[in-house]
Amino acid sequence: MTYTEDLIHRLRDTASRGVSSWGDLQQEAADELETLMNAVAEEREACALACELQVKIFMSTQYKTGQPLSSLGERHAAASCAEAIRARGQA
Repeated sequence: MTYTEDLIHRLRDTASRGVSSWGDLQQEAADELETLMNAVAEEREACALACELQVKIFMSTQYKTGQPLSSLGERHAAASCAEAIRARGQA
């Protein structure tokens, strides 16, 4: 569980213990944090997919012609970039 997920859990747990405007604010804060986390995860995945698309472009016959070794290095770099982007979401 990440720090943010733990914070959301604690906010919701505390909010569920009583009915008050403070509890409502905590619930709202937890909802907003969860929405933000989901938006960041979606953007991270979009960035990783952009790297993977670049790998496909580097694999195209049109691109590889005349520079097969460069194409190999660029594919590896773009694939490594996609992996690194996704790994940031797992910390």
